[in-house]
Amino acid sequence: MMYESSAPIRIDLAGGTLDIWPIYILENGGITINAAINIRATSRLRKRNDKKIIIISKDNGEIVKFEDISKLNHEKLGLVTRIIQYFKPNFGFELETEIGLPVGTGLGTSSSLGIALMHLFNKITDKALTEKQIIDLLGNIEAQTIGVNTGKQDYYAATYGGFNAIRFECDGEYNEKIKLSKGFLKRINDSFILCFTGKTHYSATNNWDMIKRYMENDSLVRNAMKKIKIIALAAKDALKNENFNALVRTIEDEGNNRRNLSEDIVTTQMDKIINEIPKNDFITFKPLGAGGGGCILIVCKEDTKENIIRIIEKFGAQNINFIFDEKGVGVIERY
Repeated sequence: MMYESSAPIRIDLAGGTLDIWPIYILENGGITINAAINIRATSRLRKRNDKKIIIISKDNGEIVKFEDISKLNHEKLGLVTRIIQYFKPNFGFELETEIGLPVGTGLGTSSSLGIALMHLFNKITDKALTEKQIIDLLGNIEAQTIGVNTGKQDYYAATYGGFNAIRFECDGEYNEKIKLSKGFLKRINDSFILCFTGKTHYSATNNWDMIKRYMENDSLVRNAMKKIKIIALAAKDALKNENFNALVRTIEDEGNNRRNLSEDIVTTQMDKIINEIPKNDFITFKPLGAGGGGCILIVCKEDTKENIIRIIEKFGAQNINFIFDEKGVGVIERY
C-alpha cells in the first residue's frame, strides 16, 4: 500500500506579512491575497513490516533513518520529523518528499509540503483533524522549526487552491475564494512571468527583521504596513471585478511599499534584471514572499513574454512555467 499527497505552492499578490501575528492584531486585522499554481509539493509513503522510519528528500538528496518513532530527532529535515512526531504513527514506513524547486524561492514551498504531509498523516492515523486545525497546528510546528513567528497565508493556498482573500482578525481567520472567468485567468497567465533569480532566501530572517522594526515602532515599516493593507483590499476588489489594470496597479504599489519593510527585500540582481527589460515590454514587478532573493513576479505587455524570458536567462535567472491551479491538497491511495 502506498499513500500519496500533494498540495500547490502559491504566488502572493498583495498583503504579505499581514498574515503574521501580532502584526495583523495591531493593524486591526490583516488581509492577504494569493493564488495557487500548478507546481505541487508531493509526499509518498509506503508502510513497512517493521518499525523503521526512512525519510528521503528528493530535492536536496538527504536520507535520514530511525530505528523506530522513539529514536526520531530533528537534526535534519526538521519540519518533516516534527510532523511525524506529532502524529506518532504506530508503524514503520518509507517517506519520500519532493517539490521540484529549491527551498527559499519565496513561493511557500515548505509550507505546501507541510500541508501535504499533515493531510497524509491525518488520513493514515486516528487524529481526525479538521482543515482549520491542521492549518493552526502546522503554523506552530513551522514556528518551532524555524525559530520565529510564521505567516499563515501559504497554508490556505495549499489547502484550498485557487485565488484566496484571507482575513486575519482578532477572533480568527476567514478565507474567501475568488472565482475568475476563464478569459480573465488566461489574460493573467499570458501577462505574468515567474522569475527565479537563482539566489535562495531565508524568509525567517527578513520576516523577523520586519517584525522587529514594526514592534520598535519604526515609522517606515508601520506606514508601509498600513498602505499594504489598503493595497490588499484594492487587489481583492480588482480580482472580483476582473479589472486587469487595477490589479496591475496593486501589484506595483505592493512592490514599491515592500522596499520600506527591509533594505534587503529587492536585491541588486533583481534591479539589474528589471532595468534591462525594455520599457515597451514591461509593466511592473514585485518580489515574492519575504524577498531578498527567491522569485519575482513580472507583469509584461502583450506578446512580449518571450523577449523578457530571454533577458531573464541572460542574467542566470530562470523562468518558471506555471498556470493557476484550482485544486487544493489531496491524498490518494495506491495499491
